[in-house]
Amino acid sequence: MVWKLACLVVLCVYLAGCAPVRPVTLATPDAIERLRGIRWCGALWLPRTTPAGAPLGGISGLAWDADTATVYAVSDRGRVHHWRPRFAAGRLVGVELRASFPLHDRAGRPLQGDSADAEGVALEASSEGRRLWISFEREHRIAPYDTQGRLLGAPRVPEPVRDAGYNTGMEALAGAGRQRLVGLERGPAGDGATTPIWSEPGGRVHAYPLAAEANSALTALAPAGPGRYLALERAYSPLRPIVITLKSIRWRASEGISVTPLARLSGGEGWHLDNFEGLAALGAGRYLMVSDDNFSTLQRTLLACFRTEAGAGGT
Repeated sequence: MVWKLACLVVLCVYLAGCAPVRPVTLATPDAIERLRGIRWCGALWLPRTTPAGAPLGGISGLAWDADTATVYAVSDRGRVHHWRPRFAAGRLVGVELRASFPLHDRAGRPLQGDSADAEGVALEASSEGRRLWISFEREHRIAPYDTQGRLLGAPRVPEPVRDAGYNTGMEALAGAGRQRLVGLERGPAGDGATTPIWSEPGGRVHAYPLAAEANSALTALAPAGPGRYLALERAYSPLRPIVITLKSIRWRASEGISVTPLARLSGGEGWHLDNFEGLAALGAGRYLMVSDDNFSTLQRTLLACFRTEAGAGGT
């Protein structure tokens, strides 16, 4: 009887994930009322495939294109998706899944296996067009792509990532013009207290202090104004609730960084969270964050919206 109930739960979760985009509640009213540092503005549960049938899952990085109102989302199975979010009365109410493209190698072949594990993305827009800088782990590198997944130049391996673990690479990547801020999920030393963060290309490395929760990891960065960024951390340990931490960063390449805690969401305090790994700044203090479902029937791809309070990470 127990195994039948378990199978029924898995089936219900799977079928729910195949449904169209729909709003979802991620916290109790009391949890939202207690929230400090940010204001919640809704969440969506995304399906497991796009309308065209492309796989939709494993989303680990987001970047916002204000000129085209497009979110670029990269998957750890080597795809870039184009989304257009919809808002009503300041709340996230829908998202149009507009297109999806495989990422390609130098020979024009779709990436496969370990080489396809895209984790972070940053947009560089100029008069020459749009370029997506995408960071990969397992086969650690950063490479430039066009918005349809075509490789535009030679990949590079920054010095700080050369000692990174197999699955603890450049999860966090944010762009500000031609400059990018990059962070490792966890430090190569594995002490759990800090992780390297640096600017690209050729920037000085600084130590970013991770949250105190066990297995905290830096999973995303987003620009928040001149010299400022927002950081997303996820802490997960078996049999413990997921904890999502948001922090404000002041970045001074030559002097170092200062980090200020902004908000903490805990699965043990009324939040129904998942594996949040991507973050995009939409401007005016509004952000989207996304969860990586690991292509598991027991997890969800969630797109959530929040706003920072004035002076605490917003522009």
